[in-house]
Amino acid sequence: MVRKMDLDGSCVVVEYGPAAGVFSRSILAKMGPEGRLILIETNADFVRRLREQFGGDPRVEIFQEPAQDVTRLLQHAGHDEADYVLSGIPFSFLSAEESHTLIDATRQALRPGGSFLVYQHRDHMSWLLPEHFDQIEEGYELLNVPPMHTYAARRIGD
Repeated sequence: MVRKMDLDGSCVVVEYGPAAGVFSRSILAKMGPEGRLILIETNADFVRRLREQFGGDPRVEIFQEPAQDVTRLLQHAGHDEADYVLSGIPFSFLSAEESHTLIDATRQALRPGGSFLVYQHRDHMSWLLPEHFDQIEEGYELLNVPPMHTYAARRIGD
């Protein structure tokens, strides 16, 4: 998923549900000094671990908040929009209403041309994303254990 990101310059990336920070580490390794990574995690144990790992990095902001509050959290971190939002939140555990609310909040948080990058065990995003995004690429990552469905949903305009 990280290879789909152009992290040059002052790129702003939001990650929903970073858990132990596997993708976060990869993003930071590729991100320059002007980039920003905003981690949104609800699990207190994961938040503590993320703060231990990344708390000293000036490029990182960590919030223990629901992902639906992404716009407010971006503004709190000093940004109006994100270039990318990466999510591994299991949408199969959310109701249709919760899924649409989160996807809509994500679209609103992205700059025009920004991308929502999603990885899931199930393929249900193929019917959720088209209601909110203009351009969607679907993939399947066989080398991941277990294999994952991947989606890159791009916001073209308003």
